[in-house]
Amino acid sequence: MEPAATGDPSEAPTRHEAGSPPRDVAAPQPFRIDRYTVIRQLGVGGMGAVYLAYDEELDRCVALKWMHAGENEGSFGRARMLREAQALAKLSHPNVVQVYAVGKAEDRVFLAMEFLDGLTLRTWQKRQVRKWREVLAAYVQAGRGLAAAHAAGLVHRDFKPDNAMIDASGRVCVVDFGIARAPAQTDDEAGGPPRLPLSLTESARLFASDASALSGPLTEAGTLLGTPAYMAPEQMMRGPADARSDQFGFCVSLWEGLYGARPFVGRRVEELAPQVFAGELRAPRGAVPAAVAAVLRRGLALDPDARFPDMAALLAALTEAAQRGRRRLLVAGALAAIAMAAGFGYMAARTGPEGHGEQCRAAAALVAGWDEDGRAAARAAVLATAAPFAADAWAAAAHRLDAYADELRDMTERACLMRHAGGLAPEVQALHDGCLERRRAELRAVAGVLQAADVDAVRGAAQAAAGLTPPARCADLATLRAEAERLPPPREPAQVEAVAALRDRLAAAKAEHDAGRFATARDAARAGVETAEAIGYAPALAEALVRHGTSQAAAGAYVEARTTLKRAFAVAEAAAHDEVAAMAATQLSHVNGVRLREPAEALLWSDVADAKLRRIGDPPTPRLAQLAALGLTLADADRLVEAAEVQTRALALAATRKREAPLDYVRAANSLAASRIDQNRLEEAEALLRESLALRQQVLGQHHPDVAVVLHNLGRVAVARLDNEAALDHFRRALAIRERSLGAGHPGWPRRSAAWPWPRARPAATPNAWR
Repeated sequence: MEPAATGDPSEAPTRHEAGSPPRDVAAPQPFRIDRYTVIRQLGVGGMGAVYLAYDEELDRCVALKWMHAGENEGSFGRARMLREAQALAKLSHPNVVQVYAVGKAEDRVFLAMEFLDGLTLRTWQKRQVRKWREVLAAYVQAGRGLAAAHAAGLVHRDFKPDNAMIDASGRVCVVDFGIARAPAQTDDEAGGPPRLPLSLTESARLFASDASALSGPLTEAGTLLGTPAYMAPEQMMRGPADARSDQFGFCVSLWEGLYGARPFVGRRVEELAPQVFAGELRAPRGAVPAAVAAVLRRGLALDPDARFPDMAALLAALTEAAQRGRRRLLVAGALAAIAMAAGFGYMAARTGPEGHGEQCRAAAALVAGWDEDGRAAARAAVLATAAPFAADAWAAAAHRLDAYADELRDMTERACLMRHAGGLAPEVQALHDGCLERRRAELRAVAGVLQAADVDAVRGAAQAAAGLTPPARCADLATLRAEAERLPPPREPAQVEAVAALRDRLAAAKAEHDAGRFATARDAARAGVETAEAIGYAPALAEALVRHGTSQAAAGAYVEARTTLKRAFAVAEAAAHDEVAAMAATQLSHVNGVRLREPAEALLWSDVADAKLRRIGDPPTPRLAQLAALGLTLADADRLVEAAEVQTRALALAATRKREAPLDYVRAANSLAASRIDQNRLEEAEALLRESLALRQQVLGQHHPDVAVVLHNLGRVAVARLDNEAALDHFRRALAIRERSLGAGHPGWPRRSAAWPWPRARPAATPNAWR
């Protein structure tokens, strides 16, 4: 059921609660809806009424939701109801309400589902005082239900205490998936124009300038979906919601259950948003361990990337926090303080000893390689190539690198303040500082590539900038600490310095690779392997080997790459370096499936990569690479339906990061479009390609050679339609861009789109599966 339009979550009578009569008058006598005999009305909400009904065929009582017949509901209301049915029908979990059937009666959609004779968690908590452990246990059950929904590819989008019920046996169920959608969908209605969400920084600025932008109805087409008091900041700004948005609503609800009040004061969005964006939480009170509050603070981070990787990780952290002793509680609080620093800011550090603030700001301002001189040198080198697309490529790369440097400066300053404040254990502080130094090395490496740019480097400048590891990962000290426990650092000081220097060199090789200078990257990585062997530190050797194998594949040495990557996987596996093992397995999947045409071997490696990624929290960029390789392998094996399913998953994941990583979205759309062409689903293919063309032109400019990739595939659509005139126009435009920007006969053309121009050319079948 939909929430009441008042914004007060307690005012939405959505289902029957045990021991209380329904608020609306019961039906005067039994009547039928399809095969169901209605017994009484349980409640009414914005989308329809809910009845207790008897199913004659299955001999059981059900809760029957019947959509209103009002004129204003129309296709939008039916679509919402059907979406709820489709969402729930995918799930079978003890902590999620079960859907039995969906149908129509009197031109109104109905939904037959499990009848829950119990209380909402809100009412359950009001009936009597509950111990904090009892409240936590109930919400952990609800969290398991949300986790099951997320595993099925669904997002609830409106989790709150009213949308979970507990029965007499203590079983908790998540209900009211009426606004649940697959993660790829936006808040706009189907068929409406796509809209890029605002970044959180832009959101905060928008709110500061115009609070009225956040007010208005909650569930109309194109507006906010959800209940403001439990709404994640990305939902407030009408951005795409994902599983991390549910995590935010869950943490607000649990905070309210444990402490008797929500963490943010207010009911309306315009009241809540300033606190959410400023990180102004109420102070927790009561006997609940501080470690539990620390976990919840992380789940309430402004930046979704600073929250837990998924609900399972959040629930595990809550369970551990409730059980560990005082010493471990203090450590957990320190970890959560760092995690919050990425989203809300570490306010306590600002009150550190006098003079440290200025000192820390000065230290943070020194971003080697991307200071004023380094930026100017990069700009001069890029523009000096005189490539037709140089100005646009510079603008795209510089925008990303400026933002990255600003984020690094901010996090470095905070780390410095916390170091002087003495709020973290030395080993915890060292993990955070080491992570930030690796991010600075990546930035220096990309800056160095641009400062010595040729045409190929300019062509890949935006991709090299986009390939930088997000600094927000350094806020996830729980993950960093777990990795450190698996990968003990070198003990000898000389070895520590040697490994640090090697990783700087590998960062430079990655930057060369991301910029498209594959031969240079291969040679640098090979030298890195030799250095790593001399050092004798297995994790660093695994990193060097996977970088070398990836560059070998990009340079066209596929058999050699396979040998190197197998060794990389073996070394990484022996060293428990799961992240590198996942990278090696993904590259082996691509090389075997797309390059060497051995799909059986490729699919085995894809399964290995999948397992490794799940173990490390399923980070989005490596997952996109794994899905890209798998989709191409299946497509090249003519398993087009399976390929399209995988590519649809990739597109859905890329859509959640469309603003910060638009080129990932373009590549995912292009790959799916290629499969749709082969399936003769030409309208879908053309829509995907036109969207990706507009986005690629927006990011890279009109004359970038990668724009020609999309034009080429639009030509394929026209060929399939026997529209030769349109096909020739697209092909000529693509060829003109290529020849003008790269020169006739440039090797980048066959690398980018094999079998020019007929008919199974796959746009993503590049030397690197996810460039």
